[in-house]
Amino acid sequence: MSPFQFIPDAQSKTPSKMEWNEEKNILLIREVLNVEPYNAKERTTQRAQLWQQVADNLNNHHSPKFKVDKRAVRDHLNMIIEKFKKKMKNEESTSGISPELTELDALLEEVIGRIEVANEVVQVEKDKTKEKMEKEKKEAEDVRLKAMEKLAELRLRKKVGMKNQKRKSVNGEDQMELIL
Repeated sequence: MSPFQFIPDAQSKTPSKMEWNEEKNILLIREVLNVEPYNAKERTTQRAQLWQQVADNLNNHHSPKFKVDKRAVRDHLNMIIEKFKKKMKNEESTSGISPELTELDALLEEVIGRIEVANEVVQVEKDKTKEKMEKEKKEAEDVRLKAMEKLAELRLRKKVGMKNQKRKSVNGEDQMELIL
């Protein structure tokens, strides 16, 4: 036995990875439908908190044990949605008939529909905000142009007024009148 024998450290062990299966996917999608994190604005703390709530709710399950965080939940949902979309596109193009849906497929369709509705609502809000900003910008430019026109008119009046008035030459009599 050598004096430099490797003794595994408890902290150096990598945590065991969680295996996703259909049952866990169904629970994930049900939880996402319950919490609806996609209704919050993207890249906000509110949306992050909702994803964290989904992860916490899943981690509290005991029958299928979960060990996930908010990023893992979000990424896995996006992955299974993409796989589902590819699968449906492939099945519809090859057979020409719509395949029979499993519980997972039905839940995925519902999630996809809700996400699309939420995205449409966000897009409508963005369009309204953009229109409002453009309107305000146009109004501000009109006000600025009116102010510039008034300034230009004032300068023009001063120039025209000065040209119309003749300069009086100062002679001795005028100076005497001023003194008296």
